[in-house]
Amino acid sequence: MNVREPAIQIRAPAHLADQIFIDRWSPRRFTEHQIPEGVLNTFFEAAQWAPSAF
Repeated sequence: MNVREPAIQIRAPAHLADQIFIDRWSPRRFTEHQIPEGVLNTFFEAAQWAPSAF
């Protein structure tokens, strides 16, 4: 099992922002890896068939 240590990143805003937003932690983190087009198409197809209120 390959367990990766969480990367600590120093975040700096490009524009003035309150420190509370800069210090916020989120369990969702983007990586440099791209999602293959076939996987994206599967997601979009599922979303198209998902029930809606209309």
